[in-house]
Amino acid sequence: ESSGEYAHGRIETRSARVLPANLLSEDILGEWQGLRNGTIVETFTHVTRKTTGEESTEHRYFICSLACRTGIAKKMLRIVRTHWSVENQLHWVLDVNFDQDRMQASDVNFIANSSALKKWALSLLYREQSHIAETEGKKLSLASLRARCTNLEYAVQVLARGLNAPMPD
Repeated sequence: ESSGEYAHGRIETRSARVLPANLLSEDILGEWQGLRNGTIVETFTHVTRKTTGEESTEHRYFICSLACRTGIAKKMLRIVRTHWSVENQLHWVLDVNFDQDRMQASDVNFIANSSALKKWALSLLYREQSHIAETEGKKLSLASLRARCTNLEYAVQVLARGLNAPMPD
């Protein structure tokens, strides 16, 4: 199965091949409950840059418990594409709101903890956005909410609402 699109100055063609997972060894099948009737998926993304003509191909492999049947390759392409779309949108939001791409840390623990805290802060901002939409009938941007959170009292209220905790006195 294959699909293609043109975006961001490049042409991307995606394709997938699938095999029944029961081709794996008994040792591997024994480690993965439900895999015996599942699918091994290999996806290819071929990219051609419009400006330079430079080409590259990425290979990814997945093992899933979905049955290997007609149409599974097309379904897997859609699932993988949707997953990366969500990942890319989250990364973009984190970069815009927390300038994540400029971080130059090298300590793995710091990077993991910082990322977790930024995602948590983002979820709190989204909850606050919903709260304001419900109570005030307006939608504020994440940047506006971040600016509001420079007020310590307001930030504590956002945190308390996000934790579903009673408001501090």
